[in-house]
Amino acid sequence: MVYEAAYSLHIGGIALWIGSFAAFSWLLRGMAQQEELAETEKRQIRRITKFVNLGVLPAAGIVLFTGVYMILQLNRETLPLYMLVMEQAGALIILVTAVGTGLYSRRLVKRLHGKGARAATASYSVALLLSAGLALAVVVFVGLRIG
Repeated sequence: MVYEAAYSLHIGGIALWIGSFAAFSWLLRGMAQQEELAETEKRQIRRITKFVNLGVLPAAGIVLFTGVYMILQLNRETLPLYMLVMEQAGALIILVTAVGTGLYSRRLVKRLHGKGARAATASYSVALLLSAGLALAVVVFVGLRIG
């Protein structure tokens, strides 16, 4: 019963992570292409960074903890390649995402009122898309059950 709950939280967290990051990346990319960011756009960017830091990154942490719990329930000596990749690459991507996105969020919010707001918005958008893409690559690799 606990394993099934962990699995449900794991899948839900992955969906929230990939979906939110892909959508926010698309929105931020559109904002970064404008000449100047309006006050409403700056407010939206602050809301996006707040949701990422308070909503999506904790969901990624839940993905990490539930993944570790589920792997510990299995016999590590007989794990196939795709499970090892899921465990190791997934954990690394989550940790790098948490640190990188947190730093990029802080940098973006600081630059919203000065010069370089467009460049910071564009780089934040790329960071979110890269994280979502790497997470999706792990999901596809696991889905193919290679190994």
